[in-house]
Amino acid sequence: FFSMSAMSFAALLLLLVTFVSADSHGTSQYLVHDPKSAEELSEAIDAAIMTVLSKPKWFSNLKNTHQYVQAHLVTTCSPSPSKWQWPDKASATGLLKRVFDSNELKVAGVQWASQIADYTTDGLNPTGYWADYLQAIVDEFNAHYSTSVQIRRIYYPNSVE
Repeated sequence: FFSMSAMSFAALLLLLVTFVSADSHGTSQYLVHDPKSAEELSEAIDAAIMTVLSKPKWFSNLKNTHQYVQAHLVTTCSPSPSKWQWPDKASATGLLKRVFDSNELKVAGVQWASQIADYTTDGLNPTGYWADYLQAIVDEFNAHYSTSVQIRRIYYPNSVE
């Protein structure tokens, strides 16, 4: 077993922090991409949501179409395109790359129906406020990336699973 002085330990720690810091900015040749990382997919969906919400009266039209009078839009962020960057399709990694490769966006939930949404009558083609909201997001995604990604719905028996 070896012993290490406090100074040697501090130097080793500094070296490790420097390596990790450089690596996290993509400058290291050893950068490893997590195939299940949702970071880029999240950025793309955020950009699509903000594109949808930046359209004048889009939200109020959706709300009125489905008579969802309780729906409120509260944003703390600007829908300005300069604030929401779309990840590059050619260098996509993680789950965003999986979406491009499979041409599908998987969404999961439970089947339910109410006055504003119906996921039970035709689970593959639900109707209502939330289904239209998601479709608008995917439409913006497809318009930006010139893709034809489809929504793949996966249903669970209850919200616990």
